[in-house]
Formats: sequence, C-alpha cells, structure tokens
Amino acid sequence: MKQKHYYTFDKSIQAKFSENELNRSNWDILRNSEDNGDFSIEKTVEAYEENCRKQSAYADAANIIIDMIKEKDLVPNGIVSVGVGKGILEWHIKQVCPNIRVECTDYTKEALEKLGAVLKNVDSIQEFDMINGDYTVFPSGSIILMFRVSTEFDRKQWDAVFAKMYGAGIENIIYVPTEVASLRHMLSEKKNHIKNVLRGRKDTFCGWLYSENEFINMFSGKGSKPMYDIVKAVSLNDTCVYMLKMDK
Repeated sequence: MKQKHYYTFDKSIQAKFSENELNRSNWDILRNSEDNGDFSIEKTVEAYEENCRKQSAYADAANIIIDMIKEKDLVPNGIVSVGVGKGILEWHIKQVCPNIRVECTDYTKEALEKLGAVLKNVDSIQEFDMINGDYTVFPSGSIILMFRVSTEFDRKQWDAVFAKMYGAGIENIIYVPTEVASLRHMLSEKKNHIKNVLRGRKDTFCGWLYSENEFINMFSGKGSKPMYDIVKAVSLNDTCVYMLKMDK
C-alpha cells in the first residue's frame, strides 16, 4: 500500500515556499529558517550538538546500525549517508564509533553549507542528488545509509534509485523509512488531509507513505531476479531498520 503524505507547516514558512510541495528550494527554506526548530539547522556548533544530544531516538537508531555492522562482520570503506538532512543520526554514529568513516550527502546546497558549519565530527559533507547522481563515485565497499528519506520519492522513482545502486555495485544498504505505515495510519492521515481541504487550511504535499510490503517489493526490484535481500530487520518505534544485501 502507498499513499500521498501531507504536512502542515507554520504559515510563515509556507508563505515562502515556491510550490506547495517539498522540493529542493523549499527544503533549503526549511533548513535555513530561524523559527522552525524541527527542521532548521542551528547557528552554532554548541546549539547544534545540544540538540543532537537530546534526540534519543536517533541515538537508538545509531546503536542499532552499529550493532548490525558489527554482527554482519562488515568492515566497510565507510558509511555514505544520502539525504542527510540535519545530520543528527550521523553525529550520533560518529560519537559511538569515531573510527568509522561517515560521509554525508544531500541535494540542498545552501543547507549543506549551513550544516557544514555545525556538524564537525563527520568526515565529509558534499552535494549529491539521489535521483540523478552517479553512485559509482562512492568508495567501493561503502555502506549506503538511507535514513528517513522514504517519503521523498514515488515508487517509480524508488525503483530507479535501487536499480542505479544495484547497477553501481552497491552491496550493502541500511534503509530506515520515515515510518512503516499501517492501513490505520494511512486512513487517519487521509482523513486529516480532507479536513484541512474542507476548512481551507493549507497543507503541503511531502511525498509518500508506504506499507512494509511496499518496501519489500521496492528492495527486490521488478526483475525476475531480486536486487536486494533483507538480511536483518530491527523494529524501532513506528519504523524499522533494514539491512539489505545485494543478491548477486
């Protein structure tokens, strides 16, 4: 199952959006905003790191990911996080395992410049477009980390992304959806969206919600031979940490 996902931002933020959807320019607006704490990047290293320390869910996710890597006896050429956002998870990974190389990427140039000024414990921060980018640029043996980016693309786009990673020889992926949506949750969100429309309250199209079966099909690909197998899955609140291995 899949369904469109909407979110109601502050009116002051929505008034600045170029379109009523989360595109590249609107993400930059959110990250550079000074009045939207959940999405904006702090101005100082001290404020940024203080916020990171408070995010226990990210710390839990970081520990699960590190345990997965150790359990599967992976000695990667590093972790490449695509769609890094505010980089809170990556900060926690480096706090726990400073010797693991962590490379952070996103497609929002202005936000990355701001993030680079406060996220100081990772190894590199660079621009990368998940849809159009060349995955062969990453060091061979890298683990690709996709954390809370599931809503960004529709199924056709996700199929293309996984096909590109498979074609680039990416063997290991850690994929953590924004949430693994149930039918109940999808119906509740659709109901809220209809209410907003009827009341004239503007909400923003923010991508797609997916059920667990949809993710499983996404990982496998459309061909007769599966692209990626789930070798480990650990539940985390309303989502799941999936470790994927290329099916050679």
